[in-house]
Amino acid sequence: MVQEQYTRAGLPGLLQQDVSAKAGILVLRRTGILRMHHLSTSHCSVAQVELRTGLVYLVSAYFQYSENIQSHISHLERVLEALKGEPVIIAVDTNTHSSLWPSGEEQLRGRGRAAEERREALEAFILAKGFIVYNSEGEAETFCSPNGASNIDATLSTRSVKIGDWRVHEDVSTSDHRLITFAVLGTRLGGGAKCGRGACEVSGPRCGLGGIQIGPLAARGEHILSSDALWGIRSKKTVKGRNQNLYPISK
Repeated sequence: MVQEQYTRAGLPGLLQQDVSAKAGILVLRRTGILRMHHLSTSHCSVAQVELRTGLVYLVSAYFQYSENIQSHISHLERVLEALKGEPVIIAVDTNTHSSLWPSGEEQLRGRGRAAEERREALEAFILAKGFIVYNSEGEAETFCSPNGASNIDATLSTRSVKIGDWRVHEDVSTSDHRLITFAVLGTRLGGGAKCGRGACEVSGPRCGLGGIQIGPLAARGEHILSSDALWGIRSKKTVKGRNQNLYPISK
């Protein structure tokens, strides 16, 4: 899943609304994937993908900083209503700091009323939907530029899908948003899985937090890439001609 992707390179397998899109889904290998055109916009790309662990819906979203965040949240709410009860993974460049994932105190306070309202709206949405937030302590910041580093790219999911091995990779891409990878370990219709902030540990044939069935390849899972993140190709900079070799989805 990519945001602010490099759209003029004619990349094969890039699913997006149009050439000016700010969010897309890049398919790096043959897999069963269906783009949901009726749910997608220039800032939100939605697709159904068939993994070894089952069907899952991917949502790549870009919350443009110059726009009211509520318009982007409202569209995501419509997407989630259409996919109610289905396993959904969201990779989003929020352009927002939040106390729901690692952020410095200086990033959460004293940034002005507009930034505070943006953060409050985002957090209210995430908490109301009961999403699992996978951004975790101990990983590098998702965004790094000469002006500083912070976490503004978030990986979220409904409670009917289990993600593990969530990582931020430094020095893999020339983008100022770092590559994020994770593994889809299992899915279950109907939700109800329990998990706290960050990815929980999995052992045995079943996840102990919520009873999500895990497929026979649980140790590897189905690896997904995300860059803006979630996310290595971006409009400002790009890795030339090597993206498939650099970022295999699974080994």
